[in-house]
Amino acid sequence: MDYKCGVCGFELWRPVALLPHASIGLYSDARFPGRALVSAREHFDEFTLMPKDLWVPYLEEVRLVATAIQRATGATRVNYALLGNAESHVHFHLFPRNPGGEPKPDKSPWDDPRPREELSDQHASQVVESIRKALRELSTHSISPREV
Repeated sequence: MDYKCGVCGFELWRPVALLPHASIGLYSDARFPGRALVSAREHFDEFTLMPKDLWVPYLEEVRLVATAIQRATGATRVNYALLGNAESHVHFHLFPRNPGGEPKPDKSPWDDPRPREELSDQHASQVVESIRKALRELSTHSISPREV
């Protein structure tokens, strides 16, 4: 399974699963365990360039992944970011939020004052498995996550 774009080279660091329109990768951030990137499987430089028959199912999969992250991490909400400043390949950043354990829960994830540290390999593996399990539980016949 390919988690690297053949057009621009955008690559996911710790692959979680492939969906029909999206690749999911864990972004190792101990401040937000379960933070993930949901990358479009097909290359587009800009979200507005995606045809409707691709962006609608892609957004459905982003929503599915967010729900799986909430289930896997116990997050009360998920923040979504679609930027494209550093990487032109269309991808969402998903941030699980747990206001009770955050110093600035009413601010964006980038305003979190805690130093960014990676998850331990063991913790990252546990989070990946929890997200995969939640995806399997949530998936319908039309969206079936494939593990790496």
